[in-house]
Formats: sequence, C-alpha cells, structure tokens
Amino acid sequence: MGVFYESERDLEHRNIEIFKTAGIAPHFHAQVEVLCVTNDFVNVTINGETESVRAGGICVSGSYDVHSYVLSGGDGIVVLFPLDCLKRFFAYTENSVITRHIVYNEKLFSSIMSLIELYQSNYRDANALFCEGWSNSFLGLLHGFLGFSDTGAGGRADTVREILSYIREHCEEELTLAGLSKKFGYSPYHFSRMFNSFTNVSLKKYINSVRLENVLDRMKNGESVTDAAFNSGFGSMRSFYRDFTEYYGETPQRYARVHIVGKKSRDK
Repeated sequence: MGVFYESERDLEHRNIEIFKTAGIAPHFHAQVEVLCVTNDFVNVTINGETESVRAGGICVSGSYDVHSYVLSGGDGIVVLFPLDCLKRFFAYTENSVITRHIVYNEKLFSSIMSLIELYQSNYRDANALFCEGWSNSFLGLLHGFLGFSDTGAGGRADTVREILSYIREHCEEELTLAGLSKKFGYSPYHFSRMFNSFTNVSLKKYINSVRLENVLDRMKNGESVTDAAFNSGFGSMRSFYRDFTEYYGETPQRYARVHIVGKKSRDK
C-alpha cells in the first residue's frame, strides 16, 4: 500500500501503469492518476474533500493532489501516467490545476474503458509512440469534463504535503501531535482537524502506517522483526504486533514467510 510522497514513482516509473486498486493511503506525486470505479462505490478523498464515487464515475488526481481511496465493497481500476507521457497534457492545460476531479458520463466512461482494454491488449509490444498517443487520447477525452484553475487548493494542501514528507523522513523519531503542530505553526486542535480533513485518517494511524512500511523495508534488507520494529519508531513490541496484524491481516513472521522473496529477514 503506497503512502506519503511517492518520489520513487516520479523518478523511476517510465511506463503507464494500470491496476485494480485495493485502496490506498494518503499520498501524492507529480504524475496524473485516474480512478475508474467499476462496481458499487469507492470513497475518494482529494485535498480534504471526500466523496463516494459510484460505479461509472471517473476520478482524476492531478500533480501533487493529496489523495486516497477506501473500498467499501466496490472495485476500481487505476491508471497512472508517467511524466514522460504528460508533456503534451501539461502544455495544453498550461500547467493549470484540476479543480473538478470527479466526472460522470456514460459515453466517456465507455470510451475510457475501451482505451484501457486497448492498452492492456497491446502494452507488451508497445513503443514510446503508441504510449504517448494512447495517453494523449485518454487525457484528451477527459479534458473537456474537468475543471481547471490557475490556483488550486494551495496553502493548506502545500502544508499537508510538507507534513506527509516530514513524517516519512522522520518516522523513526518520536512524533507527537504536540510536536508536529508546534513545528508547523498550528494549535494541536487546528493541526489535527486540518490533517484529518485532508487525509481522511487520524495522525496516529497515518504515522503507524508509514512506520509499518519502514518495517517491511528493513525486514526485506535482513533485519529481524524486533530490530525492524524498534528502528522504525515503535516503542513497544506489543503495540507493534497489534498494529501490524491490524494493517496487514497477519503477524509479521507469517508475512515475512509468505511475502518477502528469499525470506531475507530473520523471524524472531
């Protein structure tokens, strides 16, 4: 599950990505991301605005929009456009920000799904020309249905992005509401309210999710479960086991055995 600023995605991912979402924690990146809801509904939060997007809806997150998805029995397909495929789109929109993120149009949805099928049938042999043309067609269809502005959420959205990046960079340290609110110049009440509204998740839960991701990275690099937990900022193994099991649905030892290739981490 992705979280925070996905800098590696912006720097390293050069191909169009299409995948079925399992839900995703609050994050942001320079790439444009499109969610097509195919069944029931998905709760989408973008820059603090939450909406239940029903089947047939298309949700577009622009560059650096803070966004997250929560599934409630619904299904959705995510399309991520690498920066190399966005040059014409950025030039055409004159780098304006998206202000109308969610679109319902039956004909548009059908056309978008057809394009997704076209790409999935040809991507193995696709060259750069095909990918760029496919991206331009996809985003060109969407463009007329989206709202744009020279100024976006700004202000608070920029602050939330800074907070998410700071938490990622300092997750191994002690992070508290009092300390973070003081650092960013807010009262604890206003900081908590702003963070919750933008991310649709509590500060504590978000910090733990970042630490758990860090634990997995450490385990993959050979650290024991205990060392990985303490080195990622968890203060007790009891709370770590509880949070890990709740987040991933299984104990860290079982997760390592099943999911970590080569079982580099030591199960203790």
